[in-house]
Amino acid sequence: TVNLDESNFTSLSGFSRKLMVLEGETMLIHENHHSKMVQKFEIDSFQGDWKTKSVGKCSDFNVITKPEIASELYHLKICNDEILNLNYNLQTTFILIYVFDGRIELKICDMSYEIEKGNLLIIENVKNEKISILGKSKSDIIVSEIIYQS
Repeated sequence: TVNLDESNFTSLSGFSRKLMVLEGETMLIHENHHSKMVQKFEIDSFQGDWKTKSVGKCSDFNVITKPEIASELYHLKICNDEILNLNYNLQTTFILIYVFDGRIELKICDMSYEIEKGNLLIIENVKNEKISILGKSKSDIIVSEIIYQS
């Protein structure tokens, strides 16, 4: 959560960053690179050693990775009683599912997990399993796929 009108990001040399705004909006200013207004469920990607300043208060979801690790970050909206099959990259090693709002039931490998607002589920060692999500209420879900590159 960013509670200041303006703030400078900590330098994280050797890392890549993806930032998704969850509430509010912020202008990200990456000195000598680009600037981007990021609104709810929008993403900006940048290098951790870039001199970055944010203008605007928001809460956000960050994925920070080393060079040998790639990541995907996206938002899914699911309605009550809707079933969604998660189509993920077959090279994915970890999947993180954060329920920003609502409640879901996730099914994988004959197992079922109920996840509600504010909870994060981490699925390790994904091996081409079918993952389905049932909306138990109208829900906003943040998904991050982590991919180790060889």
